Amino acid sequence: MRTPLYHIHMNHLLIGFWMFFAASIWGQAPDDAALYAIWSDSSRSAIDRLDAYFTRLNDFRAFQDIESGEIKWYEGSNEALELASKLNKKEYLPLLYLASSFNYAVLHKDLECACDEAKKIIESAKIANASKNAVFLASMLLSQECESTLTEEDVSKEFNRIKNTLSASREDMHILRGLYAQLGQYYTYNDQYPKAITYALESLRLSEELALYDAQYAGSNQLLTIIHRNIGNYKDAEIYGRKSLSVATKVKDTISIGGSYMLMAKLMVILKNEKEAQHYIDSAIYVMRDVKQCEDCFNFARIINAGIKNLSGHYAEALAELNEVEEYFKESGFTPTLELYIEKANANFGLKNYDDAIHELINSKESGQEYFIAESDKYRILVKAHEAKGEYKQALAYYKKYQLIEDSMAVIRNSSEVTRLDLENQFARQQLKTELEFQAQLNKQKATKNILILLGVGAFLAVMGLLYRLKFIR
Repeated sequence: MRTPLYHIHMNHLLIGFWMFFAASIWGQAPDDAALYAIWSDSSRSAIDRLDAYFTRLNDFRAFQDIESGEIKWYEGSNEALELASKLNKKEYLPLLYLASSFNYAVLHKDLECACDEAKKIIESAKIANASKNAVFLASMLLSQECESTLTEEDVSKEFNRIKNTLSASREDMHILRGLYAQLGQYYTYNDQYPKAITYALESLRLSEELALYDAQYAGSNQLLTIIHRNIGNYKDAEIYGRKSLSVATKVKDTISIGGSYMLMAKLMVILKNEKEAQHYIDSAIYVMRDVKQCEDCFNFARIINAGIKNLSGHYAEALAELNEVEEYFKESGFTPTLELYIEKANANFGLKNYDDAIHELINSKESGQEYFIAESDKYRILVKAHEAKGEYKQALAYYKKYQLIEDSMAVIRNSSEVTRLDLENQFARQQLKTELEFQAQLNKQKATKNILILLGVGAFLAVMGLLYRLKFIR
């Protein structure tokens, strides 16, 4: 079972559960024990120890999840940095800062320090860099969890640098599908949905080519569910949601199963299918009930469960549950998401507490960037609440914002559909090309066969002619 290394914002529900290359698939590096024996042996030379540390983590299988036995390596990051400085191994620094970043995030739950270390990865790599993917992983973290000046061009450049080092081998294609998945996540976070769809579909395609129907394949389907849900394309969202649940169930990955149930529950709430929504959220809660790593996920599920209560008119119960969830996240040190405040506003609106509904949305300090659909819900509730109070001027102002969001979603839906159709056409063209090449080869083989037959018939006739002539001479 995989565990997310960095806490994800609730508004990016479930994406972070598979943001790395799925360690449960790659497994722990086979030389882990031998390298750790060298690293932990104080009688060995400093360079031997540092080389062992760097070798172990300079692997695409590294920095995957906390179940793979990597915590012991993160704990040694400060000593490794000291050794690198002492030995002037500047090319090792980007990878060592990545380990330090993970040390702060995973062991100390200090995202601020983790972000500071991630920034050092980028800066040190400008001087020297021997790591395979430290800069790319730092780019993903900085662009999604930290304040950063990284641009899309920076991310794309690093992606292409890694891609150009990969071969057509199965192992390298395995790595590439992980890179595609992460880029899909990156573009989803930045509301660039056509690009997000392109990379997510490429990850799916490689999974299918490699016959890897695993947790990461389920994750790519989850991402596509989120994308299509967030732009209001609910038909496709449901298709990918059901597919992710089917795959996650087959590979028996607890977090993937729980995540897929939650995605389907949220989608059913949007579609106002109370019965189906309750079935999916009950399943999600059941799957995650005793899994410590799912504690945050469990509380995400409670937000959706409260949304179902709002849907059924049980507003007081929904509000009580949401207050408990809000308290949990505040105690955990994380700012609750806009989705929580939207459901609180829905509950208050249902109870005719219009001022409280407005207050929840206006004064909430939600973290990070919110998706279109969340913003749409926010403005829709504000319009209704101000209308109920007779404040039509304010209602009109929010209605204009609501309509702007809806129009933007429509534009993105159309461009996403064009992207999907273009990819399908590319695939169809490639398939047609393959079929034509095969047919051409077949025709060539047939032509060769016909020539051989003609030559054979000609030779037979020539022999018969000679025999007949010999008989005539005699």
